Amino acid sequence: MLAIFNPTAGDTPAARDAQTALLEHLRMGLTTHGLELEHMAFEPMHFRQALQAHLGDDLRAIFVLGGDGTVLAVVEALKGAQVPLGILPRGTMNWLARDLGLPPDPEQALAELMNPVLRWIDLGRVNGHPFLCACMVGVAALLARYREQRRQQSRWRRWPALLVKALRLWGRYPHLRLHLVTEDKTQRLCSRTLVVVNNRLEPAFNVLPARPRLDEGLLALYAMRRATLKRLRSLLARLMSGAWSMEDVLLTETSTTVRIELPGTTSLPVLLDGEIRRLNPPLNFNIEASAIPVLVPAAPNSTNHLKNDLNARPH
Repeated sequence: MLAIFNPTAGDTPAARDAQTALLEHLRMGLTTHGLELEHMAFEPMHFRQALQAHLGDDLRAIFVLGGDGTVLAVVEALKGAQVPLGILPRGTMNWLARDLGLPPDPEQALAELMNPVLRWIDLGRVNGHPFLCACMVGVAALLARYREQRRQQSRWRRWPALLVKALRLWGRYPHLRLHLVTEDKTQRLCSRTLVVVNNRLEPAFNVLPARPRLDEGLLALYAMRRATLKRLRSLLARLMSGAWSMEDVLLTETSTTVRIELPGTTSLPVLLDGEIRRLNPPLNFNIEASAIPVLVPAAPNSTNHLKNDLNARPH
C-alpha cells in the first residue's frame, strides 16, 4: 500500500503533527491486515515521475491524505492506471470524500476504510484535463487564487476575508458571454460564473451541495442568471415564502458532452477541484463513466476484509 500526504495541508504545526500520527495509525491498521505501507510526500515538481516509480503488480491501493486538489493530482499522475484510492480528508472542502460517505474527521475515515468496499466513480474532463468534482469558470477561479495567497493564515482570518473578497468581486466582475452547446440544443447566456459538475447536485441549496450519485454518467451545468430587477423582487418573495428552488436563480442542464464557447475570449482561468488552470476556449467537456476505483466504507453489518476486497478488484 502507498500513502501520499500533502506537506502543505493543515493550518498549524499541530495539524501537521496530526498528519504524522495519522500516517502511523494507517501503517498499524494495515499491518493487522497483512499489508505493508510506503509513503511519499506530494511535491508538484516531480510528482508524476515519483508516483509512476511506485506502480507495479504488488501495489494494492493508494491512500491520499489531503483534499480534492491532492486527490486530483494523484489521478492525473496515475495516467489511467486503475489503482483504488482511499481518501483521508485533510483539505479545505473535502467535497469528494464527503460525497463518498466518508466522515470529515480523517481518523474516523481511516477506521471505516479498514472495512471497505470497492466502488467505481465517473471522471469529468475539460479540454483533456480531468476533474472529480467540478470545473468552475468566472468569479470562483479568482477567489481560489485569492484563497491560495492566504493559505498560511488561520481559517478564522481567512474565511471572513474570502467572504468580503467574494462580495467585492461579484459587484465588479463582468458578465461572461457564453454559448452553451449540449447534445440537443444551443443556448446563449450572460453570467458571472458557470459551474460544470461531475454528476448532479441535490436540489437543496447549501454552501456545498451534495451529489447523490457519482456514477450516473452525467455532467451538470449550473450558471447564475443575469436577473432583472423585477426578477430579483420575485425571487425575494419566493425566498421569504420558502417556495423556491435552485432553478429560480440558476440555469441548469445535464448532458454527457458540453461545449462552451466564449466569443472574444482567448484564454481564461478555470478552477478544477480547487486548483487553478488556464485554458483556451472553447471548453470541451466530456465524462468517462465508472473510470476511477475508490474505497468507501462498507455497510455497517458487513465483515469485508481489506486485503481480500482488494485482491478481488479487476486489473
